[in-house]
Amino acid sequence: MKNKNLNLLLSGQLVSQTGDKFYMLALSFMVLETTGSAAKMGVVLFAGMLPLVAAGLFSGVVVDRVNRKKLSFSRIFCVVSSFHLCHSCTFKGL
Repeated sequence: MKNKNLNLLLSGQLVSQTGDKFYMLALSFMVLETTGSAAKMGVVLFAGMLPLVAAGLFSGVVVDRVNRKKLSFSRIFCVVSSFHLCHSCTFKGL
């Protein structure tokens, strides 16, 4: 492909999606190893996919109707706040 920005976007998306899939795989096997229950592993995998399915139903409508700058800012805010929540829970031992 000749478009540099498109190549960067697609390669970044590939790396991001690969990381997300490996994270879910590692998390599910960690649950299997610590609990020994395949059912709990299935619950973790289901819980990981549920937000994607639920958000996927409505995201097309939202993206078409909301200002892209506001949407990008809210996404960055959500990512930073989730990172902060995970970081604080990890160091408080929750």
